[in-house]
Amino acid sequence: MIEDSSFHGNHDRRHIRRDYYNKNYNNPYFSKQAEKKANFNTKLYVRILLIVFLIYVVIYSDLFKVREVEIKGTDMIPNEEIQSIANEKMSGFRWLIFPKKNLMFLNEKDLSAAINNKYFLNRLDINKSWQKLTIDMEEKPAYLIFNNLKSQYFLDLTGGITKEMTVEDINKYSSRFPMVYVMTDVKVGDKPVSARFVSYILELDKELKAKNIKPKNYESGGVDQVNMVRDDSSRIYFSINIPMSQSLENMEAIFAQKLRNQKFEYLDLRSGDKVYYK
Repeated sequence: MIEDSSFHGNHDRRHIRRDYYNKNYNNPYFSKQAEKKANFNTKLYVRILLIVFLIYVVIYSDLFKVREVEIKGTDMIPNEEIQSIANEKMSGFRWLIFPKKNLMFLNEKDLSAAINNKYFLNRLDINKSWQKLTIDMEEKPAYLIFNNLKSQYFLDLTGGITKEMTVEDINKYSSRFPMVYVMTDVKVGDKPVSARFVSYILELDKELKAKNIKPKNYESGGVDQVNMVRDDSSRIYFSINIPMSQSLENMEAIFAQKLRNQKFEYLDLRSGDKVYYK
C-alpha cells in the first residue's frame, strides 16, 4: 500500500490510499474445460477400441469359424454320422463365452473321444486348417455280423465290436458277411469272442459254400463251439479244437450214409471220429 502526500493548488493536502493487486480475469468455466481436454487420453481409448475390435474378429467373427468339415477314410461308416458328431461338438459355447465352432476353441480331444466311443478304429486324425476341419480315419475291416437279438454289430478279425449297425447297414451288409448269434450284451470296443473263433467261422463259411452248402447263420455254443444253422433250423456242431478238414469229412460221410435227404435236429461233430445226430 502506498500513501500519496502530494497536493495541487489551494487544495488541502490529502492522503490518498491506493491498493494495487494482480487481477486474473480468466473465465473459470473455460479453465475447467481446458483441463478436461488436457486429461483426455486419445491413444489409450484408441488402443482399447483396437483391442475390442481384435477380440471380436478373432472370437466372434466368421474369420476363424469352421466352414467345411472334410471326412476321409470311411467305408462302412456313413460320412453323415461323422458329420453329425462333429456338428454336435461344434455347437454351443465353451465356458459359456467362446463359440466351439471357432477353430481356436474347438476341443479336438472331445471330438476324438466321441468318435472313438462309437466306432472301433485303427486310426483317427483330426486336423485344423483355415476355416476347415479334416477328420481322417481308418476303419477296422468288418468280417462278421454280431447279433444278440437286441442289436447288430460289425465284428472285426480280433473279435472286437467295431460299430453298431444302423437299419441301412443291415439292409446293405447282411448278405455280405456271415452272421453269428451270441446272447450277450456288448458295446463298441468289447471283444465278446476270440480271434480264433472269428477265423474259424470265416474259414468254415468259405469251405461250406465251396461244397454248395449255404449256412443261414452261426451261433456260439461256448468258448470252443461253433454251431452252423441251416435254413430248416437244423444245426451242425463244430469244435474249433478239432481239425476242420476232419469234421467236414465226417459230415459228408454221415450225409452220404445216414442222412441223405432226411431231416434231422442236430449233427454233432465235436468228438472227432465219433459222430452223433438226432
